[in-house]
Formats: sequence, structure tokens, C-alpha cells
Amino acid sequence: MAGVSGRTRVAFTYRDGAVSDVRVVVSSGVGQLDRAALAAVHDAAYPKPAPELAGKTLSKQLWVTFALDDAQ
Repeated sequence: MAGVSGRTRVAFTYRDGAVSDVRVVVSSGVGQLDRAALAAVHDAAYPKPAPELAGKTLSKQLWVTFALDDAQ
């Protein structure tokens, strides 16, 4: 995958420190990057919400950007 780059817009639902309904909104055009973006959002550690947001469901979107090269 050296030299591959792209970005994927991912939407998800957040409630009480957990995410669900993770999905691609805008594809990078590279299936492997889209799958990696979904996995990153799904598997990330999320903080517990502030007290005023406890029990509330929030719909969020974010860009996951990949810039891969040969440098290690």
C-alpha cells in the first residue's frame, strides 16, 4: 500500500461512550482505505460523555485521512 493516500468521511452514532451504526458517507475511492476507516472509528476508545450528555444519542461525522509512504 506504499504511496496510497485518501480520505473517507465516516458517520456514526455515539451514546454513553460507545459508537454504533458506523458507515461510509464519502468513499476514498479505495475499498481497503474505506474498510480501515470504518474499523478505526469502530475500534477507537471513546470517553464517557459529560454529565449533561449522558443518555443522549449524538450523530457525528468525521474525516479519516490516510497518507502512507515508504518512510518508516
